[in-house]
Amino acid sequence: DLVIDRSAEGSLFVAREIERRFAAGLHTENRGIKERDFQVVRWSQAPAVLVELEFLSNARGERELGSPEHRELLARLLAESVAAFRARWAPGSERSAAGERTGLASRRSTSAVR
Repeated sequence: DLVIDRSAEGSLFVAREIERRFAAGLHTENRGIKERDFQVVRWSQAPAVLVELEFLSNARGERELGSPEHRELLARLLAESVAAFRARWAPGSERSAAGERTGLASRRSTSAVR
């Protein structure tokens, strides 16, 4: 349960970082963080999120995904989010050394950013 709890905390941290960076960098509607029991990340013992970058049924979104510059922006925003997670949660980081906990309940859900 401790591993699951720690993984859920990390997942939520990464999801919030992605949401914050995408909202600031993309200037699109913030669809929020959805917590679901997604099969693709359900049993991960590491923090895990599922990110929907765009809907191909949306003509504008499909066009943007065709742009190398837009894909580079998406990749950079995701990479910055992972780097922020690592700086805060990786072994040897301030949070890790202090043993800080956010008090999230143990659960097997994961976060998705839309």
